[in-house]
Amino acid sequence: MYRKFFITAAAVLTAIALAACGEVKDTASNSSDIFRSETASSSSPDDPSSAPAESLSSEAVRELESIPGLDSDHLTEEETDSDVSESSAEETRAESAEIGGITLTAREIPFSDDVKLSSTGSDAAVYGDTMYLLDGKKVNSFTLSDKATKADTVQLSGSYSRIDTDPYGQIYLSRDRFDCAVLNEDGELTSLDTTGELSMSKVMEYGLCTSEGKITKYSDESAGEWSSVAERELSFPENVSAVEFAGNHILIAHNTDGECIVDVCDYDGNTLTTARDASVGDDITAMTEASGVIAASSCGDLCLWNDSGDFIGRLSSDDTASLFGCDSPVIIRRMFAQDDGSMLAFCEDPENSGAHLYKLTGL
Repeated sequence: MYRKFFITAAAVLTAIALAACGEVKDTASNSSDIFRSETASSSSPDDPSSAPAESLSSEAVRELESIPGLDSDHLTEEETDSDVSESSAEETRAESAEIGGITLTAREIPFSDDVKLSSTGSDAAVYGDTMYLLDGKKVNSFTLSDKATKADTVQLSGSYSRIDTDPYGQIYLSRDRFDCAVLNEDGELTSLDTTGELSMSKVMEYGLCTSEGKITKYSDESAGEWSSVAERELSFPENVSAVEFAGNHILIAHNTDGECIVDVCDYDGNTLTTARDASVGDDITAMTEASGVIAASSCGDLCLWNDSGDFIGRLSSDDTASLFGCDSPVIIRRMFAQDDGSMLAFCEDPENSGAHLYKLTGL
């Protein structure tokens, strides 16, 4: 009987022990699953014990940066570098376009901050590595490199529609039927003895002022003071719509019998070359000459001639938008020839009044 009792007791104890072991095993198994789950959610599945967390996407970085109290120092170096490189690649994307056997390539020079233009008028001038942006009653200056970095802002006492510089970097402001002015270093304006929109040479003390379709010469007549000279002393055409200086040449856009013509003149007003084509619109907003190529823009179109006045070709506003990588056509406000044979194009996006700057190569 005792033997039977002991056997029964042993069996009961064994059963209890086995049950206890099973419970511990189940608990350990559940705990291991929890750790595996947490590790898998934050590590690479290939090596849960050592792989780093996956890099955040640019969108995730921006969302984190928008959280109050969290700045970019909390992000890893890999994450922030990825965001910057993606942004840079997007801003400097290059596009190309064929025009009369020439392959033009455009690269945007982004502004350090988005620039929105007012509706009261905007224009730009370039002197060396500085761009001056006239926007209504203020002038912003930008230092040009891979980006256009804002350097200063000067508030004006009046509204102007054109800005230009002379060979010494002096800034001139003008507007049709109004007196021109010089912007002094202290930000003050000094009126000039000439009226209209003033274009200045970058190599000589010489300017041309356009008002109501007529040109007035503005220069230093060996008297130490700049003054206006009557247009009758010159042989420049009438019905002038735009004037630009390009090196030792003067580009004059004018209308004759309903056709828009660009004359390439010397400083005495003699016409050296005439560039024309029926496809050129009446409203030329920008002109320049670079690498022996004459360029003019009208309502977003871009037309090119060689230095003999032979028409090279035309890009429509849609083609130009594609060249610049824009979703819709832009207005080219000014173009500037560079020493390396390239051109800078300052543009306005009518869709959002945004300012853009592009470098054009391939001429």
